[in-house]
Amino acid sequence: MKIIFDFDGTLVKSEWYVKQVLGDYLTDKNVEIFNKFGFKGLLERKVLSLIELLSLLRKGRNEWLNNLDKILAVPGIEKVLKGLIKNNISLGLLSSNKRKNIDGFFKKENWNYFEFIYTGMNIFGKDKVIEKMMEKHKFKKSEVIYVGDEKRDVVACKIVGIKMIGVTWGYNNKEALWGVDYLVDSPTELLNLLLRLSQ
Repeated sequence: MKIIFDFDGTLVKSEWYVKQVLGDYLTDKNVEIFNKFGFKGLLERKVLSLIELLSLLRKGRNEWLNNLDKILAVPGIEKVLKGLIKNNISLGLLSSNKRKNIDGFFKKENWNYFEFIYTGMNIFGKDKVIEKMMEKHKFKKSEVIYVGDEKRDVVACKIVGIKMIGVTWGYNNKEALWGVDYLVDSPTELLNLLLRLSQ
């Protein structure tokens, strides 16, 4: 079994930074939209245009390392990674963040848990990125489980045809993750589920 983790929101508490980058666009009402529907919800409700969103996200990714000291791991998530490694479960990482940002965080935390890190963005959907990652590593759909925190992750995994575990501590709330294969509320619950699925 191959466990593929999302980075921002799933492993690290960076949603505050995204909201900081979006700044004036996020009124109280728009924060509620973001938590429930993510970036797609902001676009559909014309809170901002696609060009504006991509520009802001690019700016955020470029300045991410400047905030490295304030970006922390999700409490308890390292215990999950250690527990999976102890049980010889293969771990990978897929993210739309920059590789240098991820490497910077891993160096700060002294993390070395992942067999590979795959980064990429596609405005036409995260499913395209997941498919390229699976093609590169020659993974079978039946052997992959994706762990993520956003509605777009749920949609992408359904399109690709892989199982997903949604975590409720990230960018989107529990309601937004409706339709996911599995849903967990804590890292401990995540570890127990993954160990059970790996048997």
